[in-house]
Amino acid sequence: MQGCLRLHPADNVVVALRRLGKDGRLTDTTGPIVTRQPVPALFKVAVTDIRKGEKVIKYGMCIGIAIRLILKGEVVHTDNIKSNYVFET
Repeated sequence: MQGCLRLHPADNVVVALRRLGKDGRLTDTTGPIVTRQPVPALFKVAVTDIRKGEKVIKYGMCIGIAIRLILKGEVVHTDNIKSNYVFET
């Protein structure tokens, strides 16, 4: 078991399939990923460094913009990305 799921080939994040501690190991098509902090199950993990201002890609689509440098193996969540979703009324 790889321990993660890449939902689209263009994604720069994977979904952790189980809870992992710091220095947890995942295997993706890009190679091994070592987690930089504890990762809750079903959270996103960066598979490459994502620079501030770069798009975060999941499902092959932009789900947000990095508000700071996100290092490979780091959890990707609301503290380091800004959603690009626009609510319409």
